[in-house]
Amino acid sequence: MSKRQKRILSTVLALSMIASMAAPGTAYAADTAESGTSSGLYADNTEETYTITMVNGFDRTAQETYREGDRVAVQAGTPFGGMKFTQWTSSGGGTFDDPFSTATIFTMPAENVTLTANMVTVEVVGYYRVTFDLDGGTLADKLPDGWTQEGDLLKGWIQAGKIVRPPAIYRYGYTLKKWDQPFEEIESDTVYTAIWTREGTGFNPKPDTSKPDTKPNTPKPDTSRPTGYTWEKTGSGYSLKAPDGSYVSGWAKVDGKWYYCKDGIMQQGWLPIGSVWYYLTPSGEMAVGWQKVGNTWYYFTGSGAMKTGWLQEGSTWYYLTPSGAMAVGWNWIDGKCYYFYESGKMAANTKIGGYRLNKSGQWVR
Repeated sequence: MSKRQKRILSTVLALSMIASMAAPGTAYAADTAESGTSSGLYADNTEETYTITMVNGFDRTAQETYREGDRVAVQAGTPFGGMKFTQWTSSGGGTFDDPFSTATIFTMPAENVTLTANMVTVEVVGYYRVTFDLDGGTLADKLPDGWTQEGDLLKGWIQAGKIVRPPAIYRYGYTLKKWDQPFEEIESDTVYTAIWTREGTGFNPKPDTSKPDTKPNTPKPDTSRPTGYTWEKTGSGYSLKAPDGSYVSGWAKVDGKWYYCKDGIMQQGWLPIGSVWYYLTPSGEMAVGWQKVGNTWYYFTGSGAMKTGWLQEGSTWYYLTPSGAMAVGWNWIDGKCYYFYESGKMAANTKIGGYRLNKSGQWVR
């Protein structure tokens, strides 16, 4: 029997006793204008209320307090990367309509409770957890599918034996010098930390918002290797058949364009070979010259190798950061501060946000 039911029964019994003791013909009145007084025998029927504290979830009903028996809608929060929801638990009484559903109804007990949406770590067989600590940096591209971001930390899973591709990041007033460790085949959970360099103090200029210049023309790829290959579509993708009937593994040239096959299948996306990075477009073609990947521009030489450092095209200078991403905004490079427009073009002989740049593009203090 609930507390409310007990209080009502107690009141009914008390009134019954009074009625039995009253003289015949005597009317009983409580808290009425006729009696002018209160019997003092009515119980206080104000119902007690209780609170809910949520862990890893939220209360959709969103009341401050609840009465015993109230039905409350609850929802589990979104699991962090590598986690999954298991079930609801309560620190006290009460019941869940379905404790194994992320969204369910909780029936309130006569006490304060803490409701927990329990999460467990998912073991991803054959994969390792990789974390990038941006150390104040900003992701230049959208968050990759399956990755999560918590403050400066990017977290995701990488297949064992694969080489990690560092994200394109930037930080105004700083230059990404390097990551704290080399990018090698993943054999365990690994954390990479960005290392930034900056010169001077009290300098925090804002980026210019003028209309960007147009992107320079892409140079033509080298065409010095043999041709004569044909494509065959398979269930795993496209296979490249050589003139001798064998299936290609490695580099091959078809119609003046370079492709790379692994285990007989055409590859796409980023491709590390030794210390050199290449990019293969969605059609499999090796990128040459300027290439936009996501929201970030990169430059690849005639051999397909991703370029880093300074790049001059005509009278225009660009800078490719250690990750290969084209520099934009303010960047410290070898102890000097430069500004690059959204097109990547280095600003020179001008003022940006009140800061003067000389003919070499360097900020003049």
